[in-house]
Amino acid sequence: HHWGLQGKWLIGPENATAMSEQASLKLHFFAKNVFLVMGNSGKPVNARIILNGKVIATILVDKFQLYQIVSLDKAESS
Repeated sequence: HHWGLQGKWLIGPENATAMSEQASLKLHFFAKNVFLVMGNSGKPVNARIILNGKVIATILVDKFQLYQIVSLDKAESS
């Protein structure tokens, strides 16, 4: 289980805020379900969820909450 950031981010003691539309978060995991707390500071944004090179979902992030970003039939590695 590892993660990394690409693009411009503002890193705080308890959060990371994307500072550009091109910013991305990469997660490497072995799981059936993956959840992520996301939010925005105004205008809703669409988050593209890409698993192993394929877009599997687009999530409308319109408030701060826990979002399920991956739901698989069985645990897999990314």
